[in-house]
Amino acid sequence: MSDTFLTSKELFQEYAPSFNFELDEEEILTKAIAVGFVTQVNNPRANVIGHPEHLYMVNKNYNGEG
Repeated sequence: MSDTFLTSKELFQEYAPSFNFELDEEEILTKAIAVGFVTQVNNPRANVIGHPEHLYMVNKNYNGEG
């Protein structure tokens, strides 16, 4: 199983419904990092116009407990 990388926008689009759209993109990202759901990594394509500086790697072992 390969790693999954998301932009903050993709993370928001995927998970905003889970929070009833009560959190904005930055709030969802902050929460996802804080609970260990994602880890911020440098985007190797960041020097290409239109690509974000960071990506967020999804923790495959995240279970939402704890």
